[in-house]
Amino acid sequence: TGRHPFHQDLYYFPFRPVDRIVCAWTAMELVDRRNGCLSVYPGSHRWNGGKLRPHSYPEFMVNKAYYCIEKFDINSKPRIHLVMEKGDTVFFHPLLIHGSGANRTKRYRKAISCHYSNAKSKYIDVEGTIQEGMARELEAGR
Repeated sequence: TGRHPFHQDLYYFPFRPVDRIVCAWTAMELVDRRNGCLSVYPGSHRWNGGKLRPHSYPEFMVNKAYYCIEKFDINSKPRIHLVMEKGDTVFFHPLLIHGSGANRTKRYRKAISCHYSNAKSKYIDVEGTIQEGMARELEAGR
């Protein structure tokens, strides 16, 4: 239930086309700003020409493989905090910039996150792409 820095989910997925992937994030209990609800930048999946941005580990290490977008000013544009009741689900594009805040309560922040892809999606070779470093790290088990 720790903080997850602002990122794009596509960074974790070596398949395309991007417009055939969707994330479903379902709250299993109340998630609000106090226990670190999702924050999203509406329309950000179209920023940067609809391309994946470079990611790296944040200055504050949270969990393994919790990457953040490099050189992203979180105050550059308005964001929305998604307060959700138990059972609420939000669907979003894999390029949408989003993250979650720190849990400052004694409550949990339980959720289920699933990604779905069209049957026409294909795995891509990430060698030479901005996803290569993350893939090598996962393969090495570091």
